[in-house]
Amino acid sequence: MSNIILIQPKIGNLDSVNRHPALPLGLLSISRYISKDYNVKIIDQRINKNWRKELESELNKKPLFIALTVMNGPQLRYANQISKLIKKMSDIIIIWGGPHPTFYPESINNPYVDIIIRGEGEVTINELAKAIKSNTDLRKVEGISFKSKNDVIHNKQRPNVIMDSLPLIPLDIINLKKYIYNYKQNGKKISYSIFEASRGCTNDCHFCRNSANILSTNWRGFSAPNLFKRIRRLIDNFGINYFYFVDDNFFVNPNMIKSFCERVNKSKYKFQWIASGTVKKISCYSDEFYNELSKSGCKIIHIGLESGSQKLIDSMQKEKFKLSDVIKLNKRLRKYGIVPYYEILLGYYGETLDDIKKTIRLIFKLIKDNKDVQFSALHCLSLYENTKLYDFATKNKLLNVPSTNLESNDWSKAKIPWINKERKRLLERLYFCSLFIDNKHELVDSFLVRAFSKIYRPIALYRMKNLDFRLMFEHRLVHLQNIL
Repeated sequence: MSNIILIQPKIGNLDSVNRHPALPLGLLSISRYISKDYNVKIIDQRINKNWRKELESELNKKPLFIALTVMNGPQLRYANQISKLIKKMSDIIIIWGGPHPTFYPESINNPYVDIIIRGEGEVTINELAKAIKSNTDLRKVEGISFKSKNDVIHNKQRPNVIMDSLPLIPLDIINLKKYIYNYKQNGKKISYSIFEASRGCTNDCHFCRNSANILSTNWRGFSAPNLFKRIRRLIDNFGINYFYFVDDNFFVNPNMIKSFCERVNKSKYKFQWIASGTVKKISCYSDEFYNELSKSGCKIIHIGLESGSQKLIDSMQKEKFKLSDVIKLNKRLRKYGIVPYYEILLGYYGETLDDIKKTIRLIFKLIKDNKDVQFSALHCLSLYENTKLYDFATKNKLLNVPSTNLESNDWSKAKIPWINKERKRLLERLYFCSLFIDNKHELVDSFLVRAFSKIYRPIALYRMKNLDFRLMFEHRLVHLQNIL
């Protein structure tokens, strides 16, 4: 049986403080078929300090190929470094999959990459493995781009998979204990992990990759019976009792959600879960629906708020909503014991200082109305090619670089072409302080981070509320310590 190596590159600084990173879900997902016919080995750079030694050992076994999952941001840099190292040690075929090659097919021109997988990879990598093993024509494999002598061949795009048709994730190919975060909650043991219930999104926010006209951004998900069956397996076999559905938009299909909650509530299975949705989708639910959500174990809903400025919301969102809807939703979720976790970004085109102040005021209004509310870090906008915002910026000659598909895309850094140095400094200070305004730190393994967060929270709240970042030595101190 041939060997296949799959590599999970590091993602960013948080890898250094989390002993239990999230499951390598992309690699596990593409292993659904190939794990039946090949020996699949996952090397995770986030948890294995001796990954180079392990890689060298696996290369000596002459694997069929090596595949890496790659997304924009710091991970792209790590993927490049790993691929370069592999090429120095071997002539093995290197394949890139994941968001980066999907949205940037030109990544096939990378000298350390031989083949890229565009879009969903479960069926594609299985067919690709068979073609490589039998040395047959790669032109027959849909969903890939590859180098052929001096040419680059972009094959036909593969249709999206039907989620219910996918085999179960082969968790036996990893040491699951290294990815499950265990902690105590009200005296009970919590075993926390991520899970994928759907893909894509119906709301093509102009800054989001889902606004790109790419097949894999279309929404589709598991049916309620199938989702419940897969959750039961993880509870029965692995003791997981807290799930984070890492979907872009879990709440697209209300009938599916209602059916799923009813199944959970009628069963013996008790677990907690987190999911993401849009203000408009979530606000339309009835009180009865919220009651079912709460009874089924829904504890947190990630909500794409993005800004406290109505002007910006109207310009960036497809599903329009009013800020008054957010304030009502914030109070309503508290009634049912569901924590709203708002996603917010800064640096959108046309954002003024007054817009930023409106966002800050809304944050403190939401905190006042709901003591349990949580927020994402105030992300600095990253521009991605093919999105509606990128196309607008290109058309209006707002970009001073030909491309944005490098590892420089980083939510903690303001690298937006239409803001000046003073605004850049403000956004990065706001990002830093927003890390500490709630209890996000509780799921971080590092005691040092948790202790710093608890002490620093009042200072962070003061700085944000008053936009007062004078003598902000702590930003540099923590950066040097590589705490965050």
